[in-house]
Amino acid sequence: MAWLKLTGSDDPFRARFPIAVNASALGSSTNKDVLVTVPPTLELFWASLGTDGYDLRVTDADGITVIDHKLTTSGALSYSHANRLCEINVFGQSGAVAWEAQQSSIAMLWVYVGDPDAGDAAATASVSSALTGAMTAEAAADVVLVTDPTPDRARPDNRRAKSSGERRAFWFDFSPGLRTAQRAFSDRLELEEINYIEVSSVSAGSGASIEVEASTRFAGTALVRVVVSGGSDGTDYTLIVKASTISPNDSTYQILEGRLLIQVRDQDDV
Repeated sequence: MAWLKLTGSDDPFRARFPIAVNASALGSSTNKDVLVTVPPTLELFWASLGTDGYDLRVTDADGITVIDHKLTTSGALSYSHANRLCEINVFGQSGAVAWEAQQSSIAMLWVYVGDPDAGDAAATASVSSALTGAMTAEAAADVVLVTDPTPDRARPDNRRAKSSGERRAFWFDFSPGLRTAQRAFSDRLELEEINYIEVSSVSAGSGASIEVEASTRFAGTALVRVVVSGGSDGTDYTLIVKASTISPNDSTYQILEGRLLIQVRDQDDV
């Protein structure tokens, strides 16, 4: 299954949260460390995490491959459950288990919390040239369901309008295309996960770059938030969100693609 359960623990972890790792500036795929600051508003995280922070694990996008980590214990972001301060050092380059960040992508990691049987697993490494990981407490809104396109239709089925001065967030739901397990594990059917996302935009067949890649976030197993900004009045753009998937112990993967037609219109009384 794609939900982590430690050897010797009575139950799987209570909760998990996706991390969006900004690797959009990488020119080639390589092993990387990651720094993640947990939002103080992520209520389920803080309610599930033990006060000592020992019951926290980080995994690859497959949900079960554990990557070395430690919590920052000095400085302004020194771990404090009472003050809701938590910075996670993920050792994809410096740790025992390598994690490769895909070039020009937003990659996914998972952080698990809520296993009272889990002991302290903090590594002794130090991060080096770390990428930035981000989590969000935001609930998905204005959701675009990623399904098969309508046959014989040239333009995207989903469309939205905005003004040239607006900065808008759109959520893409990839759940229709993700494969699930035959049988539930601890009441969960998760199997195939999003591995990484590539975001682009075109207008009239040419690159347009109205997306703001650094603001991409994940929620749950299948939801991806993409922010767009700017654009020229009277111009149509196609926002393309491409998801590559991963499954535990299975080399078969999919590439799923969500497309959204964005029409930029500065409406006025004329």
